Amino acid sequence: MDKNERHQAGGQSIVPPGSLLRLIKKPAGAVEWKKKIGRICRVGYYNKKDGLGIIWIVNQFGEYVEMIEQKDAGVYFEVVEFANERDFYGDNRPPLSRINEPSPEWQWSDK
Repeated sequence: MDKNERHQAGGQSIVPPGSLLRLIKKPAGAVEWKKKIGRICRVGYYNKKDGLGIIWIVNQFGEYVEMIEQKDAGVYFEVVEFANERDFYGDNRPPLSRINEPSPEWQWSDK
């Protein structure tokens, strides 16, 4: 994920919250992710308990639905849009909202 080089923590690139990711490959054993290849999701705010090493995946409804290790993100996702968010934990930010009328590529969660 070479687009992520502007945010570093402990020598590791950090994808800012609100960034858009497209799934390009499913992790081994994640059978349910196969139908999600090509779909877009957002990076949620980081959790202080997990730290910056865990990316929380946010679906089109604004729900935190999946997580993946930061170090593996570049293997399975490509950055579609890199957010400029600086508050990585969302302490002073409203929750990520739902996407109104999402296109088919935004259909991360089936409901």
